[in-house]
Amino acid sequence: MAQTGIIPSLAMIKVNWDLNRRDYLETFVPILAECLRSLPDDVVSVPDLQSAVRTGFSLNLPQNVVTTLLKRLAKRGFVTRSHGAYHRNEEKLKNLSFNEVRDSVITRHEALVSRLVDFAIQRFSISWTHEKAEGALVQYLEKNDLLVLNALSTGGSMPTGSRLQAGEGYVVAALVEDLHQTEAPEFSYLETIVQGDMLAKAVFLPAPGSIGRRFKRTEIYFDTSFLMYALGHAGEPRRYPCTELLDLLYESGADLRCFRHTVDEACGILDACASRMAQGRLRDAYGPSIEYFLDSGFTASDVELFRARIEDDIRGLRVQIRDKPIYEQAYVIDEKKLQEELDREIGYQNPQALYKDVDSVAAVMRLRRGREFFSYENCRAAFVTTNSAMVRVSRDHFYGNSSLGAVSPCMTDHALTTLLWLKKPLSAPDLPRRRLIADYFAALRPDERFWKSYLAEIDKLERDGQLSHDDYFALRHSLEAKQALMDLTRGEEGAFTQGTVSEILEVVRSKIQEEAKSDLANERDLRARAEKLTAAAEARAQSIINTIELRASRTAAFAVGTVKYVVLLLLIVGVVSTFPWDLPSLRTSYASYIVPVLQVLVLFLTVSNLTFGSTVEGFLRQAELKIARVLSRLFKRFISIE
Repeated sequence: MAQTGIIPSLAMIKVNWDLNRRDYLETFVPILAECLRSLPDDVVSVPDLQSAVRTGFSLNLPQNVVTTLLKRLAKRGFVTRSHGAYHRNEEKLKNLSFNEVRDSVITRHEALVSRLVDFAIQRFSISWTHEKAEGALVQYLEKNDLLVLNALSTGGSMPTGSRLQAGEGYVVAALVEDLHQTEAPEFSYLETIVQGDMLAKAVFLPAPGSIGRRFKRTEIYFDTSFLMYALGHAGEPRRYPCTELLDLLYESGADLRCFRHTVDEACGILDACASRMAQGRLRDAYGPSIEYFLDSGFTASDVELFRARIEDDIRGLRVQIRDKPIYEQAYVIDEKKLQEELDREIGYQNPQALYKDVDSVAAVMRLRRGREFFSYENCRAAFVTTNSAMVRVSRDHFYGNSSLGAVSPCMTDHALTTLLWLKKPLSAPDLPRRRLIADYFAALRPDERFWKSYLAEIDKLERDGQLSHDDYFALRHSLEAKQALMDLTRGEEGAFTQGTVSEILEVVRSKIQEEAKSDLANERDLRARAEKLTAAAEARAQSIINTIELRASRTAAFAVGTVKYVVLLLLIVGVVSTFPWDLPSLRTSYASYIVPVLQVLVLFLTVSNLTFGSTVEGFLRQAELKIARVLSRLFKRFISIE
């Protein structure tokens, strides 16, 4: 049996899922059946089969999972059980049609890696071997939480010596963007990998069979970055995965929340953006929101409007704003120690952000009232953040030395998205693709520390007279300069020097000269203005769409909330009523049938709840989401957006 790397193996899991969507464990049955053929002995042992899967597919499955799958293999006839031992069924295994799937996946995988090798040399003049390119791809996916390598794969699954070096992730992200923009088939293969990884993660849940469990009186709180992304204040690629996660959470029964201090922090960001834009203090301005506002052509008054309606917009996401719970001595944590650990690991640029993160974690622990929980569906409260380091520190702080399996007070939006997507993958079929887009969108932009260093350098050069005002403006505000900065340094802050600014300026000037060869200067200026106006119009149109969706959500919530209380009242009447009279003819007194019908409805809902776990609240939440989508389409059609 030829060895398969971790990425093709994840793709095979997704292909198996498409062929037989019975459950998540079933996706591994063809892989284990193929491994049976490679075993040296007819008698099958769990450790031997586990080793064969690890050797052949770079998948490190737990023994309890292998045991469960072996029982399924017996039901399919691939093995037989005799005298307490499993034996291979050679005849059944001979008819296994697995090589076609493997060959198809390997072909697609080789095409992607070859495309990366060619892309690296053509765009960045970097010569990568096939092994180096494959390792960089694996590490990029792992770094962006798109692979669960630490749990799923073996240490030897990656090509030797292929640890992701500084700048290599940028090369891979640039390729992913290129594949998406050109609609290349390799992008769909990447999407298959991500879906396969999300499916594989179900194996590592405490109880894969209970993955469909709904949230029960669990409040999910969100950090500032997540809310800013969900509101659309950092660009559309970042918004979609967040709003999709919110819909999945709401439909699964979670109560969506954010702390008042989180809203205050978001307001502070918008206030700072509006103030800087109004006063023209943009030299040292950095951050995803203000860069988005500047690139999209928003004005200070636009941002002030976002600030004024932020609480309504947050409620439009079905997120309710809550104050921190009061301090109770029995549930107070060592906030100072947690603060020191977070600051040491993350290195906060803004002390206020550190204090608010500690506040949020401490508040969640008070809401849990000292109890430990082993599933997020019933943990009472959890804090969702875009900062994976914060999750790691919090987990180690509270449960590092004990409580194996206890859920951390924090979890990343990526991890929660995977959990929710596994519950209902068909509810959000585009979510893996959107995650890929959001990740490369973020990876191709300088982080705040890098951008701040760059701005400080060009500001210094202008003060020293080494840059003209026009050159400074081009270096600060043009998209070409930002892309040139990232291409020349490949996103590595250590590669940035004073000479890099000169190189960037040359790139910008070169592009201007290229344009001048085909157009007169005034035509170029007119085109630039038109492009800027177009970009601004598109951004404003997207802002209108976001507002429509938020208003549709609020309208649907109001309508369904009204229906919920009416239904509750009717059900109460039906429950307390009895049959004190003989039912007359339907033709003569149809009103007498109202109470019995209500009682039948109560009986139906009770049986449905006992059998399927359905609740009136669950039905209404699903109805609310559908109503919101319909209203959103109607509103857009009314103003001719669609």
